[in-house]
Amino acid sequence: MNKRCENIKAVIFDMDGVIINSEKLWRKSFKLTNKKLKVYVPEKFRQSCSGIPFATNLQRMKTAYPDIDAELYFNTAREIHNYLLETDKHLIKNGFFKLISAIKEKNLKIGLCTSSTLPKVQSLFKKKNIPIEYFDAIITGDQVKNGKPHPEPYLATCDLLKENPKDCLVLEDSINGIISAYNAGTVPIMVLDIIRPNKETKSKCVKIVKSLKSVLKFI
Repeated sequence: MNKRCENIKAVIFDMDGVIINSEKLWRKSFKLTNKKLKVYVPEKFRQSCSGIPFATNLQRMKTAYPDIDAELYFNTAREIHNYLLETDKHLIKNGFFKLISAIKEKNLKIGLCTSSTLPKVQSLFKKKNIPIEYFDAIITGDQVKNGKPHPEPYLATCDLLKENPKDCLVLEDSINGIISAYNAGTVPIMVLDIIRPNKETKSKCVKIVKSLKSVLKFI
């Protein structure tokens, strides 16, 4: 076990791409939106949006693709994504419930730090039978001034958990999320999904793992 994981008192989850297998749905949503609107927004740009609040991504698209109606594009992508969320039967990441049980057995606190809004979290968890009571603290994108990659979301989550950031293990799948967690002073682990870690991400993680099942050895 990494020495930085030895005195962990809380585990903080990102939602999209960590608990919910939503990154693959976002990838599909962007592809279908490209087709529907007859435009082209590359996968590389979509990945760079991961973990960032909607308003920020909207402005980023307006700057990067001024010929595309950014609001129409994102609204279309979100409509498609919401439909896919409703219909996908394998949405919860493998190992999530087992990991939650292991964390609770060790009497560690559990936090959720996501760029999604609180109503979306509540609705999605209800539909997918994830008890929101699992989490001792929840910070969503609409509760902070500065979203990821700014450290504010994770600092706010640690504050709500009443734990020092250095004692909080963070599970993230995005580069922006890892940067946020690292700069907040937490202990970040990248749980691989669609996005591949770059050199900066690798330097900021204590470990990069293939699945939530692999996190068990660190708690």
